[in-house]
Amino acid sequence: DGKIGGACVAAGKLGEELGTQLLAKASSASLTIKR
Repeated sequence: DGKIGGACVAAGKLGEELGTQLLAKASSASLTIKR
């Protein structure tokens, strides 16, 4: 269980990082479109 939990936590952190990067790109892209 410990290994599975650690893998889930690692995957969650990776997902958060990817999500924030995508959000940043999307927000900057929308700002560019608005201009």
